[in-house]
Amino acid sequence: MDKRRNKFGFDLMQVRDLSMAGAWGDSVDVLKAIEPSLVNCITCGGCAAACAASANVSVAKAILLLRRGLLADARAALEGCLFCGKCRFVCPMGVNTRGVIAALTFSPDSSGNILHQ
Repeated sequence: MDKRRNKFGFDLMQVRDLSMAGAWGDSVDVLKAIEPSLVNCITCGGCAAACAASANVSVAKAILLLRRGLLADARAALEGCLFCGKCRFVCPMGVNTRGVIAALTFSPDSSGNILHQ
């Protein structure tokens, strides 16, 4: 780590940039290519509050699980979705939640299996 002392006696450190490129894994990179608005989610939970299906369906939770690398759990968080689109109308970040749900539900996982057909 590059530390330099300035004339006031404080340590100055170089700026460290955090790059999220590739941090979500290969399968998530494929999902981001299908639905780019996926990265805009701030996991506020507005989608879960507006959900007509049940209290257990949450796009925000699914995206959070994706960020943790838990693709199967993210898909499970969306089971029971009616695909009505109410979550899309309440999203403050403009995430295309229907696109995220479709990408997660109908795209193949790393072993080539599709969750629903």
